[in-house]
Amino acid sequence: MRFSGIVSLAISEVDGVSLLNSKNRGIKLNFDKQGIIADISVKVDASYNVPSLAFRIQQSIKHNVESMTKYKVAKVDVHIRNHC
Repeated sequence: MRFSGIVSLAISEVDGVSLLNSKNRGIKLNFDKQGIIADISVKVDASYNVPSLAFRIQQSIKHNVESMTKYKVAKVDVHIRNHC
């Protein structure tokens, strides 16, 4: 499975969240000495607590990538847009 597929799976595990664009355009990954740096753009349901969702997205991505690959996640930046 490609890294973007793992990240997409991790995002789908968080209720109230979907990728901003289809075809993984909401996912940007960079590889660096400290590990993978993920830049994620998502839409969230307006009824959810945004800071809590952002934290759960970060944790889900870190857990999935590190358990499915030999790589560490150095940083996950989450960009959120509300939708109804």
